[in-house]
Amino acid sequence: MRLRLRVLASGSSGNAALLTAFDGTRRHDLLIDLGLSPRRLRGLLRAEGADLESLHGVLLTHGDVDHLHTGWTRGWPSLMAPPVVVRPEHGHLLPRAGLPHAPTRWIAEPLDIGPFRISATALPHDREGSTAFRVDFADIGVGWATDMGRVPPTLPQLLDGVRLLALESNYDPPMQMASPRPDYLKHRIMDGGGHLSNAQALELVHTLHAQGTSPEHIVLLHLSEQCNDAALVHALWKREAAHLAPRMRVAARREPTDPIEVIATAPLASA
Repeated sequence: MRLRLRVLASGSSGNAALLTAFDGTRRHDLLIDLGLSPRRLRGLLRAEGADLESLHGVLLTHGDVDHLHTGWTRGWPSLMAPPVVVRPEHGHLLPRAGLPHAPTRWIAEPLDIGPFRISATALPHDREGSTAFRVDFADIGVGWATDMGRVPPTLPQLLDGVRLLALESNYDPPMQMASPRPDYLKHRIMDGGGHLSNAQALELVHTLHAQGTSPEHIVLLHLSEQCNDAALVHALWKREAAHLAPRMRVAARREPTDPIEVIATAPLASA
């Protein structure tokens, strides 16, 4: 048994990722976010051997257009649509996006979808917030946390013991301050309710390491095109976390990142 993560795109131009569990000859797929157009996302899924209608579900972090593309108003399947997993506080997002009849699974407590156990916690992001997810399959835990202005106390708890961590590392503060962006936007991003900086992301990884969690794989998400640079991120990690830097990679903004595979060492628990 194994689990594979393929980040299909990650950034302000669109976000989506495919999580696939392999159990013998069977495969089980989850999608994270719908930030790409239906046509593009369906093409990327086909290239991965999946399709929208066969998904066990879609984990929706929040309703910004780079995570819930406006094209799904016309592109959502009328039959065999997968359930969209959202926190109850985000129950308005699908109707607002023009998908009032999309099947929904509320996640207030951990829930089971197919072979996956899914948990979630709220993240501070603008007015409506975002959602971090944890997906467990056999003994493999995967954490997904993006679009947050600061790390809430519940997040290290959610991510405890994950073997694969996908984490926002949005901006470099000096680049942010030197950018031509208006001051209100800089403050929105940096005031604790916007996005996570490179240093904040690394601090969270240090926190996890201190509590005994050292993910085998770390992929950094949502790097700002204007206010970040992958070379800066790699240099920071080599300088401040040399023991973890070899495990880290940066997700591409507009194209799929090389897949990450984790092998299960324990069988699935019996029902």
